[in-house]
Amino acid sequence: MGRFDGRIVTVLDTAYLVAMSATLKRPDPRPMVWTGEQLVIPRAAVTRFELRQLDRPRTVRAAALYTVGMLAAGTLWLLIKGGGERGDDGIVPPVPP
Repeated sequence: MGRFDGRIVTVLDTAYLVAMSATLKRPDPRPMVWTGEQLVIPRAAVTRFELRQLDRPRTVRAAALYTVGMLAAGTLWLLIKGGGERGDDGIVPPVPP
């Protein structure tokens, strides 16, 4: 096996109990998805750990840019299409009394 993703549930003297999420074999680039099944992995089989965490400043920056972009696109759409109701000839109909 090449690599696996999961959450360590328990650390034992000789093994790790892991709630699996995916495995990736070296010759096959497609991951095999697991749905939280628990697997005991011997300590000798693990060569290294990698910790992945959400980068909050980067995520907030991306969300802010997305929001600004959507607002700009909506504003541009309204400016191009027009915000009022117009007839087929482009003339705004009079307001009824």
